[in-house]
Amino acid sequence: MDHIATFPVKDSPIIFGLHPNADLTYRLNESIAMLTTLVDTQPKEASSAGGKSREDEVKEKIEKELLP
Repeated sequence: MDHIATFPVKDSPIIFGLHPNADLTYRLNESIAMLTTLVDTQPKEASSAGGKSREDEVKEKIEKELLP
């Protein structure tokens, strides 16, 4: 158990023969898929304020929260 506890939390793509950016690409694709799912599950309204789509509203909200 002590030896297993010394293993890294996440595997490096290098040990699988992949470029280090493979992990970044994987995480980016997972994030996009998660956001797409969240947007798709939002309730649809007949009309949106200001002519913005639901996707644009979610995108702006996320940008405001994540960017200073």
